[in-house]
Amino acid sequence: MPDGAGAAGRAGMAWIPGGEFTMGSDAFYPEERPVRRVAVDGFWMDTRPVTVADFRRFVTATGYRTVAERPLSTADYPDADPGLLVPGSLVFRRTAGPVDLRDFRQWWTYVPGACWRRPEGPASHVRRRDRHPVTHVAYADAEAYAAWAGKSLPTEAQWEYAARGGLDGAVYAWGDDFTPGGRHLANTWQGEFPWQNLALDGYEGTSPAGAFPPNGYGLFDVAGNVWEWTSDFFRPRHAGAGTDQTPPCCAPVPRNPVVAEPGRDLASAIPRRVIKGGSHLCAPNYCLRYRPAARQGEAVDTSTAHLGFRCVIQSGPLLARLLAEVVEQPDARVHGPYGGNGHAQVRGQFYDGSRHALKFEPLARLQVLQHRRLVVTHGEAGLEPPVQRHREGDPEPVRDRSALGEDREQQLGHLRDGPQLAEGRSGERRDRVERHVADELEPDLVPQPRLDRGAQAPRRERR
Repeated sequence: MPDGAGAAGRAGMAWIPGGEFTMGSDAFYPEERPVRRVAVDGFWMDTRPVTVADFRRFVTATGYRTVAERPLSTADYPDADPGLLVPGSLVFRRTAGPVDLRDFRQWWTYVPGACWRRPEGPASHVRRRDRHPVTHVAYADAEAYAAWAGKSLPTEAQWEYAARGGLDGAVYAWGDDFTPGGRHLANTWQGEFPWQNLALDGYEGTSPAGAFPPNGYGLFDVAGNVWEWTSDFFRPRHAGAGTDQTPPCCAPVPRNPVVAEPGRDLASAIPRRVIKGGSHLCAPNYCLRYRPAARQGEAVDTSTAHLGFRCVIQSGPLLARLLAEVVEQPDARVHGPYGGNGHAQVRGQFYDGSRHALKFEPLARLQVLQHRRLVVTHGEAGLEPPVQRHREGDPEPVRDRSALGEDREQQLGHLRDGPQLAEGRSGERRDRVERHVADELEPDLVPQPRLDRGAQAPRRERR
């Protein structure tokens, strides 16, 4: 375990020691193939998925609005009925009897007003679900929370390695027997999906995070309850698993694999990310995916009643790799909340050795994400550009008050409407030095819901 394991920033997290493992499975679904060896470096991971209470603190601190709470634009859906372009999310409805399992529209419904705080629609609430995993979060929402918390989303390899809990090659996170001794160890669907839920595990919907025993690494709910976002783009088969000349059995063991670009063979134009873990809606007769190897692709603009996330803190070589294109530059030009002429100095610091992490000043949090992109969110009210405490020898902080609008709603809008993304440029890396991160922010990169041309309802894909 690295130094500083007891630090307050690691509260609620478990150290996952690095190692090799067998990733994927050839016994279930095609997208889990091929099976191959993968190595990951150690990292910290949330012991539980992010809960409703956790997410509420984030929203209270920032005023953030999720994708499901934002209006849909007619520009994004030119062929849709404008009357249908209302904020909402996908909600599960149990059917009255057996249905054709090839048609997910039988049980998934786009419900206007459904969101993380109203998971079944406008008349519902989460007053007694503070400990339940937050749901109805799209990929951008999970990214924004992670950045605010000073963390990131796990890669697929990290997630699967951690979920296995040291049981390399086992079917489930606890072994090969689904109900050892007749005991249910995860929140899944018992009975015939989607109409008969026997609730033998004690729950019909989501369950409080940690209601079932943890795996070997002390992680709860890595099987069932809610699906969880990862940072990898989805491809129908695992990427980088060898070639015809070098089959997976003989290829070099990849270390810290990252799928940084979407596959080109997908029919959908909407990028998909890998989700892992299965949910309380997974059943043997339909979706036997409450296993570490199981994976599916989810459109980044989609939020549902059974999809959440958890976060990690990167350490060691993987973090250094993701930071490789962070550059040092005194002034950072910022577009978006402060206008094109605004300036903000975002300052970070490396730690040496195994504690590669970033430390940030209180008014600005920066989290390095995959694909060499940075997400910047500003804490508290966000009414002024973040200004760092000045130290001797530092350049004077810049406050461009003229770039701040007079309208409070306009000033806070960037926090409600999603994270700002910045492309990193190549530059010199130096350990344990302060950096001014300078990149032009692109406010329009946050993915928005879309409709297929000719469609009559917002597209929220579901299997």
